[in-house]
Amino acid sequence: MVRSNLLLFWFRTKASLLTDRLEVIVPNSFLLIPAGSRRVIQPLDRVTHVSVSTRFHAFRLAIGVALVVGATHFFGQGEDGGPGLLIAAGFFFAYSVTARLMVTDASGSTEHIPVSIIDRRKVEGFAEVVKQAVADPPAPRRAMTPTGVDRPDRVAQLTELHRLFEVGAINRGEYDREKQRLLNS
Repeated sequence: MVRSNLLLFWFRTKASLLTDRLEVIVPNSFLLIPAGSRRVIQPLDRVTHVSVSTRFHAFRLAIGVALVVGATHFFGQGEDGGPGLLIAAGFFFAYSVTARLMVTDASGSTEHIPVSIIDRRKVEGFAEVVKQAVADPPAPRRAMTPTGVDRPDRVAQLTELHRLFEVGAINRGEYDREKQRLLNS
């Protein structure tokens, strides 16, 4: 889970890489009010490109600077309004650099998923895991041995499961459930 936005840090985007698909749940909001979520589901065999981009918005930065100048004017005149302008300037400064996860499918359509600039590195790690999963699709399951357990396959699955947990592609609950399922099979 990563923050979908710098200021509304309590809104979390959940991205999961499953064996056959990429699933992302992005929270929606109206100002500060939660307004449902958007679910992005992309089968891995249709994903052609995954990347993370950062964008600098000069216009937002300029508005932030203008608001700071306005606030100093209010403070200099001894009038109220300066703190409000400083808070508004903070919003514009915070949104002057944004990041997003971009997933392109076979039709050329790109899904843009906003993420907080603070979580950019975590999302880059997740994007690399998705790229690897797209480049190396899982091999078909091998037949079970006469003892009923295909040991090397299970070890590989547990290793892959742990790697997905380490990079944040799955959460602790998903990791524990899947690990238990693999160990009990």
